[in-house]
Order: sequence, then C-alpha cells, then structure tokens
Amino acid sequence: MTKKRIFKVSKVIMLTVSMMTVLAFTGCGKNEQKKEAVTTAEATTDITIVEKTTVAETETDTKAEVTTKEVSKGLPPMSDLYNEIAKKAEIGSMYQVSGEDLLDSYGIDVSGCKDYVFYQADTAPSADTVALFHCKDAASAESVKEGLEVFLDNLLVTNEDYAPEEYAKASKAKVTCKDNFVYLIVCDKLSQAEKVVEQY
Repeated sequence: MTKKRIFKVSKVIMLTVSMMTVLAFTGCGKNEQKKEAVTTAEATTDITIVEKTTVAETETDTKAEVTTKEVSKGLPPMSDLYNEIAKKAEIGSMYQVSGEDLLDSYGIDVSGCKDYVFYQADTAPSADTVALFHCKDAASAESVKEGLEVFLDNLLVTNEDYAPEEYAKASKAKVTCKDNFVYLIVCDKLSQAEKVVEQY
C-alpha cells in the first residue's frame, strides 16, 4: 500500500471510531435522561398517592366530626339536663312534682311525653322552677306549652303582692317550645340556665 492509501484508511478508521464514541455517549445520555424521567414520574406518583391518602383521611375525620355533632344535638335525658342547669345556674334545693299533680293542677298530661322533669323550689317564697318536657309529637308539645303558661300565670299572680322580688324573677321567664321540646325556667341566673338549654 502506498502512504496515501494508508493515510486515507487510517482517517476512515479514526472517523468511524469517533462516530461510534459519539453515538455511545449520546446513548448513555439518553439512558440517563430516561432514568431521571422514570424517577421523577415515580416520585410524582408517590406524592399524589400521599396527597390522596391525606385528603381521604381528612374527609373521613370531617365526616366523623359531623356525625358526632349530629348525635350531640339530640336531647339528653331530662334529669341530666336538669342537673346541668341546676349546676350552671346555681339553683338551690328543689323538689320534684309528680305527673298526677301536674295534671290535676295545670292540665299537663305527661302521657304525651317521652321524658320530663318538673322541679320547684322547696323553700318559700322562692319561685324557682325548672320544667323540661320532651314530647312525643307536636300536639302533645302544644298541650304541655298551654299547661306551663297556666302555671306561670299562677306563679305571677301568687307573688305579685306577696313576694315582689320573686314576681320580678318570674316575669322574666317564658314558656319556650323548640320542636317537641318544651321548657320553662325561673331562676336568678336565667341567662346561664338558658345557655345550657340552647345547645340542644
């Protein structure tokens, strides 16, 4: 072979090797990019899964809170509610009036109630009264409301001349009906007592 021929062959071989090297590096770069893309995609998927799980857990917690609030709106036993009112409003010693006496004196028929309590002060001339009635239906609630209004009118008439301070206390009270829950509270700390009832 001539020198020129050898030189040309060498050039071709060098070019071929150079091109192969470039292609090899280009391929490696693409593989690295692919690996990075896959890693990024996996990380994004992981983040999405974590975010979805967190949202799902939050939604579950919120539902649990709503359920708890809905349950807490129900009326407690009337005796428990009376005890809470007596404690918050610092009501003194009381005695419980029977269903028979309520019917005889004020026409209040407790047979239309799911639960009830009626307490009056056991020391004269205190007008303190806590009457709580959880009625079965609207008709029973209306009947109880009317009976309690008769009771409150009698309380006002009795104390107007005999005990002016008790009359003033009773005059601030009113019979309240919320759905089938009817109540009357007469006490010195009426606002504290009403706050207890208003949460239900």
